[in-house]
Amino acid sequence: MLKSILFGLGMFFLLAYPTYLIYEQENILASGTLYKFPLAPVDPYDAFRGKYLALSYHFSDINTTENFKEGDQAFAKVAIDSAGYAYLFDVSHKRPLSPYLSVIADYQHTKGLITLRVPKSIKRYYLNENLASKAELEVQRLRSNREEDEEVNAYASIKIHKGHTSLVELFLDGKPILDYLAAKPKE
Repeated sequence: MLKSILFGLGMFFLLAYPTYLIYEQENILASGTLYKFPLAPVDPYDAFRGKYLALSYHFSDINTTENFKEGDQAFAKVAIDSAGYAYLFDVSHKRPLSPYLSVIADYQHTKGLITLRVPKSIKRYYLNENLASKAELEVQRLRSNREEDEEVNAYASIKIHKGHTSLVELFLDGKPILDYLAAKPKE
């Protein structure tokens, strides 16, 4: 009898955890606020691994008045600049009342600046394997055709709800990546 109860509890938890993860992502997508985060340049030789694009953001040199150790839980306020892009500021140990991103401290600089780890939920953008190589070439082309101080026009739209994130779409030159790739002539 005890084995049956333990087996039943084990199965319940085995099914409950993935169900919770799905619920959490759906809740973020349904209730979250949409932000556009500009992407930092990626290493063109290591941008893709299989069927996803490894994304990089500008989550470094963010102001803080508090002290952090590597691995500490942190909360960064989110705001939107004049160009419509989201940015992080005012990293704290306490959850702010304004929109925020829940992150982990990576490195604290001596001048009150901090580098944050990118949440896992927004680090990868999955693509069809056949499109991954085409997307990699387009990102490289966009990077090589820009001026020295010009940013690549690439950003991710991310929903944030109570500090948790969900990657919605990746944009190149203002178009969703799949539309951008579909508009390119076949070589």
